[in-house]
Amino acid sequence: MKVARRWNFRIASQGEAHLEGSNRIKVLDPTDQVGSVLSVHELLSSRGSPLSVCDPYFDFQTLEHLDAINPGTRIRFLTKTIRDDGRLRALFRALNSRNRVLEVRVSRASLHDRYIIDPKELLIIGCSLNGVGKNQAMIIRA
Repeated sequence: MKVARRWNFRIASQGEAHLEGSNRIKVLDPTDQVGSVLSVHELLSSRGSPLSVCDPYFDFQTLEHLDAINPGTRIRFLTKTIRDDGRLRALFRALNSRNRVLEVRVSRASLHDRYIIDPKELLIIGCSLNGVGKNQAMIIRA
């Protein structure tokens, strides 16, 4: 399907019906951007410490999502690309001042997949945190 001259791929209706009600797979729907963001924030706020995140892109939008994580949580973030237009550093300082410890490392190896790992569970995310709500994606509890 093409929207605004861009190809947008979606799960077929039979696939969506099959996944509906699953507690292992959450579909993030771009037609419900607010719902997608709230789902990710709910998921992040329920994680334990330490929390490890692997996502090839890190920017101010990523930090806005990480703010949903409970205070006192130690966050280790592995990325390939950091994009800072000035807002990132200010948000980084604000996040760390709110009783969260955020450690960001840049990988020399290429990164593609996105993961969130806490002491009890591994989550596989079908998009970068900064892309939540822009395209259809899934969060899979592995």
